[in-house]
Amino acid sequence: MCNLNILITNKPSSNKYAQLLDRLTTLSYDGNQDADGVYFSGTNRLIKSTYKLNYLSFIKGFNSSKFVISHQRISTSGFEESNHQPFSNRELVMAHNGVLSITEVGDKSDTHTMFDKFSKEFKKALKTLDSREKAMLKTIKELFAVETGSYSIFIYDKIDGVGYYFKNLSTTIYAYHTDNYTYLSTRDTSFWHDPKHKEFSIKSGKIYKITVNTKSISFKPVDNIPSRYGYDDYDEYDSYGRIKGRYSKNVSTIKNVKDKRFIGYCDECGLNTMVMERPRFNYDILCKSCYDFRREYEHQNSDGYPREYELTDEEWEKLQAKRYGVKYD
Repeated sequence: MCNLNILITNKPSSNKYAQLLDRLTTLSYDGNQDADGVYFSGTNRLIKSTYKLNYLSFIKGFNSSKFVISHQRISTSGFEESNHQPFSNRELVMAHNGVLSITEVGDKSDTHTMFDKFSKEFKKALKTLDSREKAMLKTIKELFAVETGSYSIFIYDKIDGVGYYFKNLSTTIYAYHTDNYTYLSTRDTSFWHDPKHKEFSIKSGKIYKITVNTKSISFKPVDNIPSRYGYDDYDEYDSYGRIKGRYSKNVSTIKNVKDKRFIGYCDECGLNTMVMERPRFNYDILCKSCYDFRREYEHQNSDGYPREYELTDEEWEKLQAKRYGVKYD
């Protein structure tokens, strides 16, 4: 998937940050060579290219911008240059990592289609609500509560001069901060940062608002994206490192775990549906949609499937019995 590299600072400086961004985006572009793009809030300038950008040349942008939003792309849909990120209009900037389930329009990518829809719904919300923040939160919750794809998204509101970030369980983000800057990256970039930097965690399902003044940077959760699958907590994991399916009602309706097809919850999206026969990927139990997507991804990025993670029939049956509280004979 794509890479996000986002700098938020209360002391803009080309001397301090141009080289940092140039190094980190070069690492990202090495594995995402379809496009490189960056937006500078101070100059309201958006630069996108199929080739690697030279961040050392953006002196004015770094010297004046509290938000620097960069994106290195690997195309999964909409291969035209018009689909390079970030996307920007008069009021909003959006950068996304992941694969959305939204139906694409024409030659537009999934993110391009979502940006257009988001902008439209945001304008509608502004007509009925008394603040841009309320309109922003309403739009995020309505569109992403029903989104079944993967996403890690940063949105910048040009009018209010604030940022918003949110993600789901299918994506990873690394977050670092010092007194003068906060940095978000899809990749672990800790070795490039100030020795005094501290890593902090960002929780899936929460919407964070980022504000900057001359003295500090505020990065705080302000709302939650409703879960369509009935989770009552985003932060509980089972012994396999996957989110626990803590539902308000019993999700298992078939008790015979030796019947390889049964109703259960998918570890990837949480959907209560018919799960696939055998988990091949790190002990994940997947619905057909997630299973097929992961199988295709693994096939494209490795020499065959990771067979070492495939369970035997007996291991599969015991695992199912343990998960659903069924006695295994």
